[in-house]
Amino acid sequence: LNRANLLSLVDNREYYTTESMKGVAKPAYEKVLEVMLANNDGGKHDKNIIIAYNFLGSYYAVLYGKTKKAEDKDDAGRYFQKILEIDSGNAQAQQMLKSLKIKY
Repeated sequence: LNRANLLSLVDNREYYTTESMKGVAKPAYEKVLEVMLANNDGGKHDKNIIIAYNFLGSYYAVLYGKTKKAEDKDDAGRYFQKILEIDSGNAQAQQMLKSLKIKY
């Protein structure tokens, strides 16, 4: 997770300076999810899983903002919905779904 978080700083800097994102952290967060979801007995990794889902949802939301491709919107929505499956009161995920005009 630490590697993914560091790489997300690169993506965030790029987004704030160019309003685009290459997604250098995307593979690292996908690996985080693979490992943590397989070992999440009792929800012990829920907090970190939410961090990964949030990055991936945000990544696809940024792509959707640029491409307007339905699959990017759907991918973003899927990750934010997964956050709500873990934490139904997560305001950030709710706001992102609302801004994408996806019901939750």
